[in-house]
Amino acid sequence: MKIDNAKVKLLKILYSQGIIDTSKFVGGYQKLLKLTDGDIPDDMKITEIREVIDNIGGLGLGETPFEEPIFYDEKDGEVHQIEYFGLSKVTIQVWGGYKHSTDLGEYDVSYEVLSTTILDDIMEIVSQI
Repeated sequence: MKIDNAKVKLLKILYSQGIIDTSKFVGGYQKLLKLTDGDIPDDMKITEIREVIDNIGGLGLGETPFEEPIFYDEKDGEVHQIEYFGLSKVTIQVWGGYKHSTDLGEYDVSYEVLSTTILDDIMEIVSQI
């Protein structure tokens, strides 16, 4: 099995400098994911997300260039989407009714239960703040 030395070096930089600084170095978070084959631990992503949120005090997606919420789930014709990032959890807004235009409330979910894909979506946003 051949070991990719460039990837090993990049992962060393990642672990010493952090995700956000390394993503800026390589040209963005999506490029970092590609170069590392997605070998970035979720707990490392959560730590960096929390550091950014701690510095800014919370973040609503309407306050960013990424105004579209992050899809979380769909149940019984209701759409659940992440619209706010807090220090320890995200807020999920529930929409239902005709064309999902009725606000059905919200609930919070810890970062630890989010999928890798959702954490990557969040990292993409916070790495550009």
